Amino acid sequence: MNQKSPPKKKNWSWRGQAFRGLIYQIVAIGAVVLAVWFLATNTLHNMQARGIQSGFDFMKGPAGFDIGESLFPFDSSQPYWQAFLVGLANTLRVAIVGIVLTTV
Repeated sequence: MNQKSPPKKKNWSWRGQAFRGLIYQIVAIGAVVLAVWFLATNTLHNMQARGIQSGFDFMKGPAGFDIGESLFPFDSSQPYWQAFLVGLANTLRVAIVGIVLTTV
């Protein structure tokens, strides 16, 4: 009869492959977190130095540009959030037409 032996426990010595893999993962995650932290703090510092405000308050102001071809009428005096919605509607229209034409 052939009996299966119980699975071996992992060796967690500092020379073991499993331990090294865990250390590599911890170092990689730490590097990603450090990079994101550095980029965020650097960006905020540079924006403050130049007097640039972050946020979405600009969405209420007039866009200042026209959208030529759209499902909904849009001119430059309308706010950015409406330009975003018109752009989203145009994207959905092109995607739907593209899906229909590729399945025919």
